[in-house]
Amino acid sequence: MNEMQQKGCFYQNINIAAAAAGVGEIASIPNPEGADLIVTRLMIRTTNAGAGATQVDAGPAAGANVLNDTLLDGVAINAVGLVDNIKDKAAAGNAVEAVIWPANQFLTVSKSGGNAGSEIGIQGTVYVEYIRA
Repeated sequence: MNEMQQKGCFYQNINIAAAAAGVGEIASIPNPEGADLIVTRLMIRTTNAGAGATQVDAGPAAGANVLNDTLLDGVAINAVGLVDNIKDKAAAGNAVEAVIWPANQFLTVSKSGGNAGSEIGIQGTVYVEYIRA
């Protein structure tokens, strides 16, 4: 018997007015379904550039302030434009194309080291596509 796979997507706006020193300070999103999800794509569209060179890490994590870089790993978001875990995988260290997002975890987007305050002024949107596992 074939079962229909449930899939979905959502977005969260980001507006960085102060230095995002902590992990998950750019975005920390609780799992919206309360079930295990397969994240098939994570994109960040930047509509306003930051003060300087800024790189991010993103992925599912056990807590709102826990670093994970399995979807994005050190990808630059300081310019106006679009980055995503599939297109930017080659330049992104250990990032992969899809990951499991457990029901009780968060998807965190964090600044990845260096350049204090460079993220101030970044505005944009985080987009997430997923399939319910």
